[in-house]
Amino acid sequence: MPWQIVCILFLGIVGLGLSAPAYFNKHLEEAEQIALESTGLMQPLDPVVRRIMRDLKAIRQAYPEIENVVHRKKWIPGEVVVRRISDDEINLIDDSRLFGRLQDVRKVRSGSGPTVLVFSQAYNPERLAESLYQKFGLKAEPNTNSEDAFGAGSIT
Repeated sequence: MPWQIVCILFLGIVGLGLSAPAYFNKHLEEAEQIALESTGLMQPLDPVVRRIMRDLKAIRQAYPEIENVVHRKKWIPGEVVVRRISDDEINLIDDSRLFGRLQDVRKVRSGSGPTVLVFSQAYNPERLAESLYQKFGLKAEPNTNSEDAFGAGSIT
C-alpha cells in the first residue's frame, strides 16, 4: 500500500493532523492528548492512552515513512481563555480548589482583555469550560493558541 494512502488512513482513524513534532504543555504525551480529544472526558483514561500508544507505535513501525507524522492538538490541556474575569473571580476559582489550585494566570492585555487560566492538571479544556460555566457562571473557551503554550505570542 503506498505511503500516501497509509497517511490518509492514519489521519482519518485517529483524527491526526500533520505538523512538526510537538512539545506538549504539561508534558503530555501524544497519546494522552489524542485520548483527551477523542473521548471528551475531563482527564484521559489510562487504558485508552495505552491503546493509542500501541496503535501509534504499530502504525509507525509498519510504515516508517510516516514516523514523523504527529498529532496536531486542538487546544492546550488545562488552559482556558476567559474574556471577562475579575481578580475576585480568579481568587474564587483558585480558593475553591474544585480543579486544584491554579498554576498560572496570564492576562494578555490590561483591562478587559482575555485572561488565560492555567490549571495544575491537564484537563480537557472543553469540559473545563463547561464546568466553569456551571459552577461560576464564567464563559470560557479552550486556549487554542499554541504559540501561547510556549510563552510567546498572544491570544487571538
